[in-house]
Amino acid sequence: MEKLPGQEQISDLVPVPKESLEIDQEKALRWVEAETNPDYQAIKRKIVENIQHVSFQEFKENSEKVIQEVIDELAKDNEKYALFFDYKPHSSKRWVAELNTDVIKQYPPVDAGYFTPTWERMSGNKRLRDLTESKSNTFLIIDDGAYSGEQVFQRQIKPVLDFYEKEGIEQMPKFIVAIPYVTNRFLKLMKDVETDRKCKIDVKYSVIMPSLKEILDQKEIESIHKHGDKLDATSSEATYLGATLTYFDHRVADGHSFSEEVKGVLELDTPKPYADETRPYFEKETNEFETYKQTVYKP
Repeated sequence: MEKLPGQEQISDLVPVPKESLEIDQEKALRWVEAETNPDYQAIKRKIVENIQHVSFQEFKENSEKVIQEVIDELAKDNEKYALFFDYKPHSSKRWVAELNTDVIKQYPPVDAGYFTPTWERMSGNKRLRDLTESKSNTFLIIDDGAYSGEQVFQRQIKPVLDFYEKEGIEQMPKFIVAIPYVTNRFLKLMKDVETDRKCKIDVKYSVIMPSLKEILDQKEIESIHKHGDKLDATSSEATYLGATLTYFDHRVADGHSFSEEVKGVLELDTPKPYADETRPYFEKETNEFETYKQTVYKP
């Protein structure tokens, strides 16, 4: 991967999960069998049976697969592109890119780095101006999973679209989203944005993560409503049917992405390797982000 001025490569330090996060089957069975209502017990059993554990090896293979497909297409068309990470350090986007550095460097981006919309505007959107002037109108977005899609849209796609529209640039940008695990909700949002904002969004993925709403049938959903919108009587909040039952060795998503009730009952949690302050990767990424900040932040 090409590096920005002052950006230090950290690929050899990329941390991975220390262990596999398997489901405690006995704990899951106790949760199911503790339910006295036969119909509701069947719902809980169905939920447990549909929990998807993605091992790190499986995740790595699928992320490499979608990113390799993108890089091959870009190289074939000799298409210049920019690769923007998150607006902050220690998140999954930078980490996934580093895991796939060997693939990305086969056809490196003309610009790769963090992208904090507010700071970029402070600098007069110089990076975006330089890219458009050099006819680089393709933007690659990489991550591990996409759920609602709001973060991808609000923090990566929308700021670029707003710039193009404000500047009156005739050729609208093209976004390539390479995320191995996505939801149907995410795919719909990307299609809606593509239609509403008249831009091109090409989504590359390997696996669709079904939501609870897609896993359960209408009768089962109505039963949950009758139980106060809760899977478990001890739950403090209502069940969010838009959440998935898919989790990774490197991360268990929050309640808007992975069922909070299931996460709590099964005590599913794991430290994110890219946010581990004890590893050298954390320090180097912190320094990298500080260098970026100094180039764009204008207090």
